[in-house]
Amino acid sequence: MTKRSKRLKEALSKILTQFYPLAGKFKDNTQIVCNDEGIYYAEARVKQKLQDFLCHPDDEKVRELLPESPCTVESSIENYVIGIQVSINRVIRS
Repeated sequence: MTKRSKRLKEALSKILTQFYPLAGKFKDNTQIVCNDEGIYYAEARVKQKLQDFLCHPDDEKVRELLPESPCTVESSIENYVIGIQVSINRVIRS
């Protein structure tokens, strides 16, 4: 886990106490159960730098950052209200 990732998790845990329904899970279409279990959090390794991504926006590059299926088995079973994916640039050596 990177230092930034750790800081992000710590910040999320603090902010989600103020917006606790976001850290809950859907019980059905009308209710959110706030159980302090947190949110769906995933880390992904990518082969592109943020600067390159922002300077040359491309729909294909955006699709590469997303999971193949918008709902993973883990997130759909648990019915999280929100999920966060952190994309970390892999070091590309020439």
